[in-house]
Amino acid sequence: MCEKVGDPCICRLARVLSLTPNLERLDLAKNGLKALPEEVFKLRNLRNLDLSHNVLTELPPSVLQLSHLRVLDVQGNPLMEEGTDNDNDDHEAETLKRVRHFIRERIPTRSM
Repeated sequence: MCEKVGDPCICRLARVLSLTPNLERLDLAKNGLKALPEEVFKLRNLRNLDLSHNVLTELPPSVLQLSHLRVLDVQGNPLMEEGTDNDNDDHEAETLKRVRHFIRERIPTRSM
């Protein structure tokens, strides 16, 4: 079941993605997504991921598992900015830094 009635249904998205493990391109732009299902990060052949214009505030460390990813569009999301990390949680801050490094070094992003 979905978390809240009226919110985008990531459980249905997760089901569809589990049935399409060989996807190379995934466009989830403009869906009002607040989170991503873990099934996105099981798409080992994924090369292009468009997450633009959603309401994502963070990218999970699971994005590091997408070894073939070459394009990631996160434009138009309220992603946390550098320096707004919770200073009390060093592990989360370090994970966020690793994800940002992965994105900046390996993927030509349009905007963060």
